[in-house]
Amino acid sequence: EWYLSEAKRFLGLTDAPPQFTQAAAISKRLVAYCQKQKAKHNPNWHIVSQRELLRYCRVQGVHDRKTLAPVIEELLAAHHLLGVKDEGRTRKLYLNPRLVGAVC
Repeated sequence: EWYLSEAKRFLGLTDAPPQFTQAAAISKRLVAYCQKQKAKHNPNWHIVSQRELLRYCRVQGVHDRKTLAPVIEELLAAHHLLGVKDEGRTRKLYLNPRLVGAVC
């Protein structure tokens, strides 16, 4: 029984917590969104607000800041994809430009 569960875990067949799957989906959509901004010659293409992230990178189960917070923490901790900086009342998310090509 233990061997079977370890094999499933190794192959990724077990039920992962929702923030892991949501983080993977958001990272793909965030990179695609930032690449579109870069194609438009936007000088701040790698900077996204939480509001923009919720608006343009929609994922099932992530609807507001409360459900977005664990996903952002997962992207910060595991993938080093984002940096976070609070500017007054807004929270800016900085995409790591070196990882843009690696995530796609």
